[in-house]
Amino acid sequence: MPRTHRMSPFKQAEIRAREAEYQALWQACERAARKDEYQHSTVPVRQVMLREALTMLLDRRAGDRRRQGKQMCNISVELMIERHLKREAQPRSPFHARNFLENANNELYNAHNAPPAMGVGLAPLARMEVPPIIKYDRDATPPQYDHSLAEDFDSPKGYPPPILENRSHNTTLYDELAACREDRCALVRRLVALESKLAHMTNLVSLLCDEIHPKVMVTPQTPDTMAMFEHNEMMDEADL
Repeated sequence: MPRTHRMSPFKQAEIRAREAEYQALWQACERAARKDEYQHSTVPVRQVMLREALTMLLDRRAGDRRRQGKQMCNISVELMIERHLKREAQPRSPFHARNFLENANNELYNAHNAPPAMGVGLAPLARMEVPPIIKYDRDATPPQYDHSLAEDFDSPKGYPPPILENRSHNTTLYDELAACREDRCALVRRLVALESKLAHMTNLVSLLCDEIHPKVMVTPQTPDTMAMFEHNEMMDEADL
């Protein structure tokens, strides 16, 4: 609301509480209006249903606010019901005027001077005694191709063959599509060949590993170790 920053904190809290209560009551009316029994009932029954929904909501909110040490804003239930019913009576379509005129000719529904709720059905259309005759002069706008049909379907002339418009462009598209398919097939073949080669190399590596692994276990002594043994033998011979 305007000028709320100039008000006291107590007044601002009161305004916010009143607005929240008003929105809660309006949402309760909307929830009640979405029920099937509400939509298929008359206006007096709708008033009773809205009054029951709002009364239950106010009783529940009064208990909550009493426990919080606050007071109710005392919004009129009858005023909320009246506003909601008036809003339902207004048409939702933007193509109809807000102020409706009387149906002067007293006929069926006419969208120009009666709301949908007052009409029984669509207004009858004017009868046409003679259908309109559409005259087409072929000489005025001659076609690019001759589309004339044969007078007899069994004649050897028959129907004219279909003509493909913009043939060069279509041919280019077909050629590009065929080239893309060939490239895709070549890539698929290359991928299959690489997969088979990879499998072959994997088998070779596994065989080589199997052959090398036993030799590693029985590896002869290193040259350094052999040199030590030879040195010991030479020392023994020297002692003798």
